Amino acid sequence: MKTIRFFFFANLMLTGFLSGMGFANTVGYTPAMEDTPTPHLVKFWQNTDHYMRARMPLLGNSVLLSLLVTFLLVFRRKPLNRLTLIQTGLAFALQIAALVIILTQNLPVNQLLENSRLTRFPPVLKPKKDSGKGLLPALSL
Repeated sequence: MKTIRFFFFANLMLTGFLSGMGFANTVGYTPAMEDTPTPHLVKFWQNTDHYMRARMPLLGNSVLLSLLVTFLLVFRRKPLNRLTLIQTGLAFALQIAALVIILTQNLPVNQLLENSRLTRFPPVLKPKKDSGKGLLPALSL
């Protein structure tokens, strides 16, 4: 019983970190990026990506492992609580979906900007309305 509580707590903390990062992006970084000139934004993105590449695999894998262990512990528990099993399985599946989005959508952008010295938008990231400010509108393909 204590083991499953530990993993539920670990899931809460780890997914809370991810949620906090998403909230900060939504209310702070995204609006700021829209007003940042492209060369400054590219340099910021490169620096951020440098640190995220070192830390996010550890956090992401910890979340996946914690959710998987929790799912297996709930599955083995007698009597089986189907609602908890479904919710834990859904959380794991959504985390896998987020990983797929990161690998297919975010990493290609990071790789493009990694060695870039952009002063204007490349054709692949050309925004519909080039205001000359920021790179974020271009990333919303």
